[in-house]
Amino acid sequence: MKKRRVGLHGVGPESARLLQQLLENPDLEWARLYDEDPDRATESLAGVDLELLERCRPLTCFRWDEFVADPPLDIVIDDGHVPSLRERLAVQGSDRPQIVSPQTARLLWSHGTLPGDRQSELLEVLGEIVRSVDLTVHGKELFARMLEIAVAVTGAAGGSLMLLGPDGSELFIQVAFGVEPELWPKIRVPLGDGIAGRVAAEARPLLISGRADADSYRIVRERVDVASALCVPLVHEGRVLGVLNVHHNTRAEAFDEHDLAFMEELAALDAAIIHRAQEHAALRAQAARYEATREVHALLAGPEPLAERLAAICHVVAERLGDGVATLYLPDDASDDSLLTLAASSLSGSRSGARTAITLGHGLDGEVARTGEPIVLRDDEGRIRYAALPLPFDDRVVGVLAVQVGHIPGDSDELEANLAEVASVIGEDVVRAQREARATAHALRVSAAHEAGMRLMGQTDREQMAQTASASLSMLLGAEHVVVRLEDPSSKRFRIASYFGGADDDGQYGLFALDKAVTIETIRRRTLQLVRDLPHHPKLGAYAGPVSSMLSAPLKIDGHIVGTIALYDKLTADMFFSGRFNDDDLQVFSHFVGEFDRALGALAGPAESADHAIDEWRDRVSQELARAGSRPGEIALATCGLEDFETLAATSAELAQDAIERVEAALKAELRRFDSLIRLDHRRFGLLLPEPEPDAAEHVRRLARAVSERVAEGANEDESARIVLAFGFAANEAAESDVEAFEARAAEPRIVMV
Repeated sequence: MKKRRVGLHGVGPESARLLQQLLENPDLEWARLYDEDPDRATESLAGVDLELLERCRPLTCFRWDEFVADPPLDIVIDDGHVPSLRERLAVQGSDRPQIVSPQTARLLWSHGTLPGDRQSELLEVLGEIVRSVDLTVHGKELFARMLEIAVAVTGAAGGSLMLLGPDGSELFIQVAFGVEPELWPKIRVPLGDGIAGRVAAEARPLLISGRADADSYRIVRERVDVASALCVPLVHEGRVLGVLNVHHNTRAEAFDEHDLAFMEELAALDAAIIHRAQEHAALRAQAARYEATREVHALLAGPEPLAERLAAICHVVAERLGDGVATLYLPDDASDDSLLTLAASSLSGSRSGARTAITLGHGLDGEVARTGEPIVLRDDEGRIRYAALPLPFDDRVVGVLAVQVGHIPGDSDELEANLAEVASVIGEDVVRAQREARATAHALRVSAAHEAGMRLMGQTDREQMAQTASASLSMLLGAEHVVVRLEDPSSKRFRIASYFGGADDDGQYGLFALDKAVTIETIRRRTLQLVRDLPHHPKLGAYAGPVSSMLSAPLKIDGHIVGTIALYDKLTADMFFSGRFNDDDLQVFSHFVGEFDRALGALAGPAESADHAIDEWRDRVSQELARAGSRPGEIALATCGLEDFETLAATSAELAQDAIERVEAALKAELRRFDSLIRLDHRRFGLLLPEPEPDAAEHVRRLARAVSERVAEGANEDESARIVLAFGFAANEAAESDVEAFEARAAEPRIVMV
């Protein structure tokens, strides 16, 4: 049997001890020892045995060209401390030697010859590995050891270990000799295609002597450097995990049935190792994901402001990425719908500058926001370097998590799965936290609007009231400019009664020209209006200038418009750009305008007639419809009528009046603070119920029962007539604006209480 010429690449303490054992193997011919550092090589050899140093001195070289000179080496044991061995040997072409690690070399050759009796001993050793393998070893390293053994035992020139992907339809390279590592992630072999695909699909080995027929094996890209091949399936408990391939570059008869039998036994042991390693990796990944998601849940459930909680999450994610960088982009209520703005980052000072935002479809992050599909960038070795992941919630994208990976060991696929899990948790928790934050902020702002209304009620002068209103609204809604106009009794013109903002003389000139156009449009519409994109408004866009959005409303006394109030541009937290008003701002604005109207009415004296009060109530309904916009079910309109009023009046006018007063008192007792009640005629009441809970029908049913119980409690025992209440109701439809039609739908009796 021809001896195999062996070289040692890198002479370190471990490889020197191995060398002392392998020098006695009669099947190996030691040709050359190479190291870039003569002192290190000498010290390592002398540290084992001075006799070893003298014996190896003639074999030791310190120049690369001497190491790869003729005659060529068959095997190179790579100590690993000298970099890029495979890349440097790649220039050798098809004649490059087999490369094995010191661990594999010790397993294969440290106890004498390999063939026959040695192969069975090797399989016994591998059987022990199955039972006691250290499953914490990195997967790629474990696969490399398996392939090294297969290549070394069969005398192959190269090979690969491929595993099925998560869906079981394609094979992916885990490790390969003879294929550049940067190509591994790009190579995918569908089941049934090529030699490896057929072996995996049929779970049967293939021994091919000579070049494989491209048509028979459905080979898409034929390799001219493969003269013979041996491929066996990796099967564990009846399930195919992947395939183990070896090949030779020049010899058509490189493998025989003996090699095939050995490879099948080796593959069975390898499959058991891989199965256990995958189970262990899955448990580790599950534990890691659980720990990461638990930490995210805990951080977002904290009492700190939402911005601080998001920043803490970014710091945790960045730390887990090995000193990486994590950035969160979320929709901003004050921004355009096509933008996601920077919400938090692990970078220091990330919120101290001007706005940072991504546009849907622009760049990698914007594309993720648009499509909802993650984008992952890897280096030549397949490691994740950058990832942009969508934050999902209810089948929609609510943000983007962008990360830069630092120096982190471990499996990139496992890291990608962990990041996806974290992104999913962040998406769900952030939406819930934002809803809670918005609900809290909305309640606080509505309460502040009522308090501001109380201050307005204390004013005794309309000019002073206008100044208080403009300052209060600017603080309440973060408006950059607030303009209040009041009708001049003599000229009937709407003049500016108060301006609150920071515009200089030139800025005020353009702003007041815009406000004049807005005033005309507001009086024409007779209701609130929210314009999110003012420059593109068909009527007001020509006057917009630098203003991006606005809110406006008429001010009324008994249904008569006596002024207007308008807000322009919304200040954002960082004060570097103007935001846009949103639906929540419109709701708070509606509450404030109602308080302002009441204060103006109180200052002007009591209403002259019930008709004025009804007109004012209907205007409030119109305002609420404008606020609801395209969202159906936001408002309920109800009527409550005393059906037997005429019967009661015929019995006793006093009895009928007492009944109607009891009904009115019961209605007032059951209404919420922001509900509105009006008496429509001698026997009917109208009720405006914003934000019915949980919906209009159930809200009115509960109200009807509660009112009926209160009316019954106040009834006299000697009353001979029963009180019958009929309730009608309707919920607003999307974009509904016709108050009369809305009221007509609500007038139809649907609930009768006796």
